[in-house]
Amino acid sequence: MGNKDSANKTAMDSSDKAAVIIGLGFLFLVGFLFWVTLRSMNNNVNDFLAVWSAVGPIVGVVIGSMPAHFFRSMANTANDRADAMAREMAHMSDGQ
Repeated sequence: MGNKDSANKTAMDSSDKAAVIIGLGFLFLVGFLFWVTLRSMNNNVNDFLAVWSAVGPIVGVVIGSMPAHFFRSMANTANDRADAMAREMAHMSDGQ
């Protein structure tokens, strides 16, 4: 069994797909920003540190929020599944 069952997989809805596309686009934008900046600054380490100190905190917050979105959606799915099972068990005990 393990994690290869279909019961352990959650389908991605359109909002999750949009979040993935936006996240990948943001990562590409940051990579492109660094590439252009470092190329125009002649690969000077001090210039890189200046760029990173300006952009780094924003990148950290955005990248940190990406997993939070997916963990929240997985937790909501698990809550819904647990609620449905509890309702089903309540109906089973009412029948006795």
